[in-house]
Amino acid sequence: MKKIVLLFTVIFAFYSCEDSLDRLPNDSLVSDTAYRTVDDLELGLNGVFSAYTQRNIITFSSIFTDESKIGADNGGQQINLYNQVLDPAEGSAAAIWAGHYSAIARANRIIVAASTITPSAAEQARYDNIVGQCYALRALCHFDLLNHYTVDPRNLTSLAVPYVDRVLTAGIARNTVEEVRDGILDDLDTAQAKVSTTDTYFATGNFFDFLRAKVFLVTGDFPQALIKADAVIANVPLATVAQYPGIFTDANNAEIIFRRKRTVTETYMGGTWFFTGTGGAFMEMSNKMYDALVPNDVRTNVLFDPTSDVANNEHLINKYPGSSGVNYFNQEKVMRVSEMYLVKAEAQARLTSYGPAAQTIKLLRDNRFTSGNEPGLDVYTNMNEAATAILAERNLELGYEGHRYVDIKRLRNDTNVGIVRNALDCGGSVPCTIGVTDHRFTLPVPLNETGANTLMVQNPGYN
Repeated sequence: MKKIVLLFTVIFAFYSCEDSLDRLPNDSLVSDTAYRTVDDLELGLNGVFSAYTQRNIITFSSIFTDESKIGADNGGQQINLYNQVLDPAEGSAAAIWAGHYSAIARANRIIVAASTITPSAAEQARYDNIVGQCYALRALCHFDLLNHYTVDPRNLTSLAVPYVDRVLTAGIARNTVEEVRDGILDDLDTAQAKVSTTDTYFATGNFFDFLRAKVFLVTGDFPQALIKADAVIANVPLATVAQYPGIFTDANNAEIIFRRKRTVTETYMGGTWFFTGTGGAFMEMSNKMYDALVPNDVRTNVLFDPTSDVANNEHLINKYPGSSGVNYFNQEKVMRVSEMYLVKAEAQARLTSYGPAAQTIKLLRDNRFTSGNEPGLDVYTNMNEAATAILAERNLELGYEGHRYVDIKRLRNDTNVGIVRNALDCGGSVPCTIGVTDHRFTLPVPLNETGANTLMVQNPGYN
């Protein structure tokens, strides 16, 4: 694939400590001054994983789409995003770009520095794992960027995002979807040959096929998406009804493939919608989401706080209630095997295997409803019906986990529906719909990036 280089001035505003290294004009200075031993590399790896987060994606997706509404304690927080004002200066979209490329830059520095270090025999496995983790996270970051900043990820010759596979300071051009896809897959192959940990705070064995399945689904290789999803499903059991709530209170690690460790010094996950000091909600669950909740489904009270004053139109989000005695503080669940069932069902439907797709959805539901209350088998006769059902199931299973925006984007041409809010969640100056063909289904490249990089091409509709 085409080799490219990167200078992201926007990153510097978000990360000021370790990423002061990004300002150095000579790459050799980075490895010479920061990474001299395997212990140094391991410390650097912690910095890579601290830079990566899904929280910016969760914030954008939940507020921009139909998952949320203005909360009773809102004093202007996230109003522009809720009003679906999306331009190259919008902060949440810019934060996704900046945060992910910062993590990529940190990973690349370690990969480069590691090439200058010779580990001892006793250090070899640890050294390999560190390097492998950097390749794995680099692949994951590029996938998230591809998914959000590419107009059509199934058009392999179209512009995607820069695939940054080395540390240099120069302007960049965007790669094609095919080049980004191949870069991700190459990095996953490299990582898988090196990684040895079983700690789900890092990339482990199932991480690789999980991400491959999503890459293939998004870029249109549905047979391969089905194969990789099945490989993960065969290795990792779904959480039971009894286990499921504990996933989101950090009480257990059932069905988790990869999670991101947060610290109490970071903004709490629940801080996306709540004032974490007072508990006041500046954003709440939308009426549309509330109306989609189903009795006897364990996901209902994971998504929705049952102490809400529904009579007064209060619907509090419960996905990140807190843990270890700290309200709203929870770890990020980035990869869960349940998503593979949804990827599998979508791949089956796109291959016109509508009956098997319905069976796959039923397998997931059978592990979410109390015994004896499981829904019957769906019947799909075309892609529109299947896509509508799969999107609804993804909404219940993955709500407030950062998927809604890209799910609607990917399936909107099959459902013939864009973003549609409940009438109680919009009206007046608040938009109720975004049409299927709207350019805002692709995020804008941040203004700081296009302003500093003359090679960078903005996405359509934002010029």
